Amino acid sequence: YDGLETTARVGGSTDGGDFQQQFSLVGGRRWSSGGFMIALDENSASPIYAGQRDYTRSVDPSLTLTDRIRQLSGVISAHQQLAPGLSLDVDGYAMNRRSLLQNPFSPTADVHVSGLVSRNHVGSFALTPTLRAELGSWQASLSATGADSRTFLDTNNYFGSSARHAHLLYEDQLKGVEATAEGPLFALPGGDARLALGGGLRRIALHDRYQFLAAGQWLTNHNFTESRSVQFAYGELSLPFVRPELGLPFIDRLTLSAALRYEHWNAIASVTTPKLGLVYQPVADVTLRATWGKSFKIPTLLQVNEVEEGDLIPGFIFNPPPQPAGAPVLFLAGSAPNLKPERATTWSGTVELKPSFIPGLDLAATYFHIDYRDRIAEPLTSVLSALYNPLYSNFIVYNPTAAQVNALIATLPGGLSNQTGAPFDPSGVGAIIDDSLRNTERQRIHGVDLTADYRLDLGSNGKLLLTGAASYLASKQQLAPGQPYLQLAGTIFQPPHWRGRAGIAWDNRRTGLSAFVNYVGPTIDNSFTTLETIGAFTTLDLNFSVRTDAKEGVLRNVELRLSALNVLNQKPHLIRIVYPEEAPFDSTNESPVGRFLGVAIRKVW
Repeated sequence: YDGLETTARVGGSTDGGDFQQQFSLVGGRRWSSGGFMIALDENSASPIYAGQRDYTRSVDPSLTLTDRIRQLSGVISAHQQLAPGLSLDVDGYAMNRRSLLQNPFSPTADVHVSGLVSRNHVGSFALTPTLRAELGSWQASLSATGADSRTFLDTNNYFGSSARHAHLLYEDQLKGVEATAEGPLFALPGGDARLALGGGLRRIALHDRYQFLAAGQWLTNHNFTESRSVQFAYGELSLPFVRPELGLPFIDRLTLSAALRYEHWNAIASVTTPKLGLVYQPVADVTLRATWGKSFKIPTLLQVNEVEEGDLIPGFIFNPPPQPAGAPVLFLAGSAPNLKPERATTWSGTVELKPSFIPGLDLAATYFHIDYRDRIAEPLTSVLSALYNPLYSNFIVYNPTAAQVNALIATLPGGLSNQTGAPFDPSGVGAIIDDSLRNTERQRIHGVDLTADYRLDLGSNGKLLLTGAASYLASKQQLAPGQPYLQLAGTIFQPPHWRGRAGIAWDNRRTGLSAFVNYVGPTIDNSFTTLETIGAFTTLDLNFSVRTDAKEGVLRNVELRLSALNVLNQKPHLIRIVYPEEAPFDSTNESPVGRFLGVAIRKVW
């Protein structure tokens, strides 16, 4: 990039809240042997409180539906030729984000009376210098990376006249070095066979500390540092057998690829994973692509060391309730011991059409299938159904003794979070539900992605784009061997089966207009024994931009953008809530923002 560009943007929800401000700068300079680019961004957003929406009046107004956020971030990229065939690249970023969320424990009490207030501060940076060399027809590189991310949570749990103040710190560190080489091997009818090789080592570390304030003193009951290292190597071979110039019938282009990756995680596992690919063009207008591969992922240090939490929740929200009727339930979250690596087998197929008799038309359809084994996940997809669903029986202790309850609470770094509004009695707990992260037996995901674009050049009247995309997703999960599968996609707080987006955009030298329709398909509310269908969530977005034609002065190279998102102010559908203090809508798939109006000014200096 050569020059300077600045942008200012403001906007907010017409129903209140989510007032956003963003200021960004992109600048850079190029010279004969190198250049640099830097981008800086500051943005903030006010929260949306439950009291600002009519469909959340059943919960306490102090609940935040969206967080309060302020973030500063920057990116730098530079390159410089050191000698003929030798250059140095440097890439880096830094980010600082603060956020606030409030979660009242009662639908009728302010969060500062009964609830959780969490102030989060995240700071991170990374720097990667890369040395690149041209070795004849081959290219090689050597890069090193250092990165650090620090997450600090300042929490206050309020219980009437008492409060528990706690600090939780997660600090991630990454250091690594990697060498690569890529170039031709030998000639084939479709071109040169090419080989890419690489390898390196990487070390990751996590520091985790939990502190709470007691009698005026900070006490630490969870403080450790854990690290891992991995050595890896990989290779990929590309074999172009046929190219269009050969003029073969029904084979315009044919390329095969094969790859292997080896990883050795110290004291954990060693694994080699393959991948195969095919690109076949029977004619120039049609392209067929296919891939097959295996993958491997060890548990992250955060997953392994997720801090254990225990919430005492009212029993009356369950259907049927625990025995004795109305007895509270101890709900556990965190990490189960001895997490194993995840494995998966993936394959996909794609058809792309670019008919020469309709210039500007692009069509594509992709089918994908992923079969996970030992996928790390929380076992419960519906908390309310846990006590009567036999598939969850392995994760429940019915009618626990007071000794069992006290023993579990003694292991919780943050102690018990009592959300019942009544004094805690360990002998009165009706059940213990363990929803800790663990390896599930199987998870299967498959779906279809469809895209269509049509570009039309209108000459002096500008350019027109018609675009559409749709996706279908199905997923299911098996918790233990021999058990039936639980449906995931298509239920609330999971992805829907169908999503879509379609729009039209027109642009000429000075003006741009666009309209897009966004579709989130219906889902099933499976929180109770009786199922309910939640309707589709459809929104309309409009955008307008105008650019000045001034040749000089302050208005030169200025663009004004106006946007109206969710113009018709579509509101989330109500669902039956699990906890009486939670917002009664599917926050995963439906947004509480409502109609959002924004304006942005961009200038190139």
